[in-house]
Amino acid sequence: MCMTLPGVESALESRYVRNVVRDHALPEGERQVWLGRTRVDCLIPEYGLIIELDGRAHHEHRRFRDMGRDNANLVDRGLVTLRYGWHDVATRPCSVARQLASILHRRGWDGRPRPCKRCREPGPQLH
Repeated sequence: MCMTLPGVESALESRYVRNVVRDHALPEGERQVWLGRTRVDCLIPEYGLIIELDGRAHHEHRRFRDMGRDNANLVDRGLVTLRYGWHDVATRPCSVARQLASILHRRGWDGRPRPCKRCREPGPQLH
């Protein structure tokens, strides 16, 4: 568990907070939130968004259980779930940030993501 970031329980979650959310000035949301009998990694309630981070310990057999939970959150609560793994956050944080900014804007966020130092390197840009 990472003691410097409250609610962060894994290296993947720590990377997500630092390299995706904070480096791009996106809403942090609430970490480790209980919704009924299940806990989600990150909830941004004002935009109806759940972020799930599936680390290396996340096994393939859990995929269908997670899909059912994601569908129920959408149908029962109107919450959209975005799900990312280690590869996404560790190697494509700017792409993940672009996706998050896009869905946040569609759901009413009027903020502006900040390009990080990786975004300023040659390649796809954060707009």
